[in-house]
Order: sequence, then C-alpha cells, then structure tokens
Amino acid sequence: MQLSIINMMNTINETNFQFPNQKSVYKGKVREVYNINNELLVMIASDRLSAFDVILPRQIPFKGQILNQIATKMMKETEDLVPNCCFLTRYFYCLLFLLWV
Repeated sequence: MQLSIINMMNTINETNFQFPNQKSVYKGKVREVYNINNELLVMIASDRLSAFDVILPRQIPFKGQILNQIATKMMKETEDLVPNCCFLTRYFYCLLFLLWV
C-alpha cells in the first residue's frame, strides 16, 4: 500500500516553465503546450485525469508518459501519409514539434 501512495505523490499535475523566447502557453485538460518564438511547440502530457470536461482531483501515475508513447507511435506509423515534425521523443512526458509556417 505504501508504494501506491509514493507513486501518487510523484505525478505531474501541472508545469510552470519559462522557456527563452516563450510566446505563450496553453493549458488544456491533460496537455500543456508552450509556444517558443512561433517556431517550436513543446507539449507536456500531464498525469491529470479528466472526465466530461472536468479535471478530476487525483492523477494517474505515468499517464502522461503513456499518452506520449502512443502519440509517438502513431506519428511514426503515419508519417508517410501526413508529414509530421515530431523530433524529440526520448523525454517521456514531453514532445517537441516544429511549426509549419
């Protein structure tokens, strides 16, 4: 029982980064998207849980990591159909995208 309590305490509920040249930040129900100089998007998937447009008070450990792994796999599987610019996937909770202007 103690292990689950420790894991619940180590979840990512929100981020408050201040990147150089950051233009804006969008905080959605699950993801937070930082716009860097209108050229780069940094997407952070949190462990927040939402249902029916309500963010629930408890997080699910590693949820953000799993969401990013699914997104990365789908982008790799479909890159021949739709070009994408996801270029950093080794950080489990974070994806980086170049903006197509």
